[in-house]
Amino acid sequence: ADLRYYDDDLAMNYSNCPNYFENATLAIDEMYRQVGKFELDKDGKIMKKGILYVIITAVLFATFEPASKVIAGDIVPYALTFWRFLIGSLMLMPFAIVKIKKEKIKLKGTDLLRMTLLGILFICISMVLLQVGIKQATNPSLMAIIFSSNSVFTIVFSVLLMKEKLSRNKIIALVAGVIGVLLCADFTSGTNLVSVLLAFLSALTFSLYTVLNQKFRSK
Repeated sequence: ADLRYYDDDLAMNYSNCPNYFENATLAIDEMYRQVGKFELDKDGKIMKKGILYVIITAVLFATFEPASKVIAGDIVPYALTFWRFLIGSLMLMPFAIVKIKKEKIKLKGTDLLRMTLLGILFICISMVLLQVGIKQATNPSLMAIIFSSNSVFTIVFSVLLMKEKLSRNKIIALVAGVIGVLLCADFTSGTNLVSVLLAFLSALTFSLYTVLNQKFRSK
């Protein structure tokens, strides 16, 4: 999920989405609950976990669908997905190696297998589905709106797989998320239904990846 507009008038003008800010902030509240409080390291300089990473990721990811649509005619979805994650992995690998050595983390065969399967679920399935959907879509912003429903699926999977309690706030977030997607999504302007289905499947599998990743990390 991400916050694309802070003003309801802008959301209405550019995405035909009434009451956007109220619905989006409810979803962000749920993200904050899942991520946790703002915490710093022992030197008080680096945040160990919190909403800052979520905000940065959301802002950057908000440009993904429009940018992908611009270059969709020149690069096939599979190649674009491959290069995205290859470049990203090469950039992050040094940090991962340093952390593994510093904390003396020992990876077992089962850990490598889980990471491989999670990588397939996330990159080879979820992201490829989204990229193919964007290529076929007539409206890339609709793909972004549909994919943002992954927060709704995440709550459902958290209850089913993590045995989290379905609290009143979660129910409100679920309802608000569904209503928000339906209000923002415009299915009347010659929408490619195949692209819509692909975007929903991408959001669903991304949510499953998110919950499974958290479940395996806790072990």
